[in-house]
Amino acid sequence: MHVSWQHTISTGEFDSPSDYFHYGLSMELYTHFTSPIRRYPDLIAHRQLQAILEGEESGPMNFEEVSELAELSSQKKYNSKLASDKSGELFLWIFLKEQCEMYEPATVVDIGTESIDVLVLRYGIQIRILEEIFG
Repeated sequence: MHVSWQHTISTGEFDSPSDYFHYGLSMELYTHFTSPIRRYPDLIAHRQLQAILEGEESGPMNFEEVSELAELSSQKKYNSKLASDKSGELFLWIFLKEQCEMYEPATVVDIGTESIDVLVLRYGIQIRILEEIFG
């Protein structure tokens, strides 16, 4: 069996200055972050902004340093989410493996040439069933 987890991840990447525009607030430049206690990238943003607001020409880190840190931070956050998802998947599979034969209602979500994908609502998983199993 193959489990497919569907996720939408916002990477927070911006390609042009117009990407910083906030439509609802009608602001050309907008950034949002939480308390610096909670997240290291927010602490860096606070330090950069504080330096500029205090009249310095730049913050304590240059553009390349901030870009590298942002990329590293995004990758760490992604890896953390992936590890969390995969550990949940692992424990679900261990649970299912320990069960006797089970019958659960499922909804067919895709029919391929060599498999069908079903959604098992009770467990919130999408399973691919290969042709050799049902053929």
